[in-house]
Amino acid sequence: MRQRRFTAVQPPSAIRGPSEHATSRASHAAAGAMIIGSLVPIAGGRWGSYIGLPGLPVYLADLLIFAGLLVLGLQWLAGEKGGAAIPRSPRILTLGSFAFFALVILYLGFRPWNDPLLAIRDIVPFVYFGLMPWFFVALTIIGGPRAYRWLRVACVVHTLWFTPAVFRLLPEVPFVLSAGAPIFTTRGDFDLVIAALSLVVFARDKEIRPLLRVLLLLSAAASLLAGGSRAGLFAGLVVIVLSIWLARKPGAGLQRRS
Repeated sequence: MRQRRFTAVQPPSAIRGPSEHATSRASHAAAGAMIIGSLVPIAGGRWGSYIGLPGLPVYLADLLIFAGLLVLGLQWLAGEKGGAAIPRSPRILTLGSFAFFALVILYLGFRPWNDPLLAIRDIVPFVYFGLMPWFFVALTIIGGPRAYRWLRVACVVHTLWFTPAVFRLLPEVPFVLSAGAPIFTTRGDFDLVIAALSLVVFARDKEIRPLLRVLLLLSAAASLLAGGSRAGLFAGLVVIVLSIWLARKPGAGLQRRS
C-alpha cells in the first residue's frame, strides 16, 4: 500500500525572498534609529543633546533620526512595506509635511540670517514638529513594548546621573565629542521635565524590582523638587497630571506587555 506524502503549503504572505527580509531588517533598523535618536536627549539631558561634532550644529540624535527617516522615506516612496506598516499614501504624513514646510517658510521669513549655523540649529525643533507623523510610523514598526523598554532605560540613565548632579555630587566632565556642553551639565527646565517623566515611568512600571523601584522613585522626586527651576517644576507637574489623565483612558500610552 502506497503511503501518501503531504507537503505543507505556505500561504503567499508567508513566503519571503532575501530582498524582502533585507527590506524588513532595514525598516526595523531605521525605525530603531529614529526612536533611539529621540531618546538620547532623555538619557543625557542637555549634554546628551549636544553630543556631536564640535564647532558644527551636527548632533548624534539628529543624525540617528534623519538617517532612519531617510531609509523609511525611500521605502515609502518605493512602495516597499517589508513586513512593516509603512502606508503608501497616508493623509497624516501629507498634513505633517505641509505643516513642516509652512513652519519653515515662516521661520525663514521672519528670522535675520546673521549666523547660518545658529539658524540651522534653531530650525531643528520646527523640523521635528513636521516629522512627528514619521515618529508614529517608526513606533508602529518597533512596537510599543520595545519602545517602552528603551524609554525606561533612558529614564534610568538620566536619574542615575541627574540626581547626584543636582546635589553637586557629580562634577562636569569635558568631552571631546560634546558640541558645547560637558558631560553631566544640567539645565533646570529641560532636565526637570525628564525627571517628571521618569517619575511617571517608575511609578507605573511593575517590572522593576521593588527596592530598586523605590530608590528610583525617591531619586527622581528629589531631583524634581531640588532642581531650582520654577518653570521646570511647573512643566514637570503638567507632565505628571497629563500622564495621570491619560492613564485613566483605556489603551492610552505605550503598552508594557510584550
